[in-house]
Amino acid sequence: MSTEAILPAETAGLEAERIAQGLSALLGLAIIGLLGLKRDIRRVVPKLAFVLAALPFLAAMLWPLAASLSPELKQGAADALAGSSLSLPESAWFFLALGTFTAAFILSLGYVYGDAKRRGMSPGLWALVAFMVPNLVGFLLYFLLRNPLSQACAGCGRPIAPGLAFCPHCGHPQGQATPV
Repeated sequence: MSTEAILPAETAGLEAERIAQGLSALLGLAIIGLLGLKRDIRRVVPKLAFVLAALPFLAAMLWPLAASLSPELKQGAADALAGSSLSLPESAWFFLALGTFTAAFILSLGYVYGDAKRRGMSPGLWALVAFMVPNLVGFLLYFLLRNPLSQACAGCGRPIAPGLAFCPHCGHPQGQATPV
């Protein structure tokens, strides 16, 4: 076997194969992570948040693969990376991490929206606060200031605050009330 230089086409094929293997492993971990969430938590997050979170994640997964397979995209990626110290595989992992964190942030906003709605708070306002207040302080504020989950009245079924002795809507006794 001679020690010839590896042809550029073979190098691109090996690079694409290595990126595809990494992408499939990362996708598998993401799916396991989503399925590992408790069912009641998955139910709180709106389906639109899952769809919106999938977009940057999939775009970040497909860009490096497309850039490694297409000569035009590969050249464009090389031109874009010319001023940086990252190679194409390193930039692929950077974009995957960026897409993963963006997807996690969108899912967190979806959780805040769904949980605020479930607790009778203003969901749009709290999602906006969580989004706009920097350094995750908005999320901390939400979790510190959120209302307790309401209970259903035993008589009329309408939501009431926990710990009340009687339903404010129908007057039905609610069992044991917490002492004041």
